[in-house]
Amino acid sequence: MNQTNKVLGIIAAILLALGALFKKFHWPGASLILTLGGLVFLAFFVIYLIYGTRPLQAGLEKATGLTGAVSMIVSVIAFVFKIQHLMGGSVLLVISHLGLLVTSIMLIIGAIRETDPPRQSIKALFAFTLFVLVAILALMTPYVGLFE
Repeated sequence: MNQTNKVLGIIAAILLALGALFKKFHWPGASLILTLGGLVFLAFFVIYLIYGTRPLQAGLEKATGLTGAVSMIVSVIAFVFKIQHLMGGSVLLVISHLGLLVTSIMLIIGAIRETDPPRQSIKALFAFTLFVLVAILALMTPYVGLFE
């Protein structure tokens, strides 16, 4: 599972970047490459959702992993919808931003509860980094035509 997921993640990132480049320059095949990249990324996050959350401890840690994975699934779908100008992309984008915001808040709470100082430091750094990135994304994203 671990090796498969690494390969899927690399392939998905390459396909999405290539598809975005093709879309930017209006080259043929952009929609196909973007859709394929989105599907591979979905497979990556679904595998994580099924197998990657198993070793997490129950409670807040497991809930954070599940919320984060589902939020990333919605984010990938929103990205593909937005870049291909499909209806509903803006709504999915808002939902994914809210999900990532909730995930970052849960990570902050988990960092506060952590008793091991090195793990607490790393968790807090990651939580605040995610929080800042979500805030920047939310402020930079135009929600024009949200419900069109």
